[in-house]
Amino acid sequence: MGCVTYCQEKLIFECSCKIYETFANPCEHVVSVLVYMNIVVMPECIVLKRWAKHAKVEINVMNANSSSHRDHA
Repeated sequence: MGCVTYCQEKLIFECSCKIYETFANPCEHVVSVLVYMNIVVMPECIVLKRWAKHAKVEINVMNANSSSHRDHA
């Protein structure tokens, strides 16, 4: 069983099971705390940029910028 710590000022959830740090998915322990706290929207601190809807757009912009640098070289 994981032990969840929460810092309200920094909006940080951490669990002793380290599933989030290993697999980048919130563990059942953190989700249980969110449910207990009646938080119905997943905090941004838990959703990594690579899993967000806008991640593909950001990747395309980064790729376009890096390819334009290669064209000028």
